[in-house]
Amino acid sequence: MKATLSTKDTIIIGFMLFALFFGAGNMIYPPELGQYAGTNVWKAMGGFFY
Repeated sequence: MKATLSTKDTIIIGFMLFALFFGAGNMIYPPELGQYAGTNVWKAMGGFFY
């Protein structure tokens, strides 16, 4: 039995893989940015959210 994916399934899987591999940066980058900012933490937060 040969299974094929529809276009919709392919797009959904593509978005899932993108979120899996690149979504983690949103959890890793902000704490690292705050650590590097030191005493300028408010400026760093403003730059990150702007």
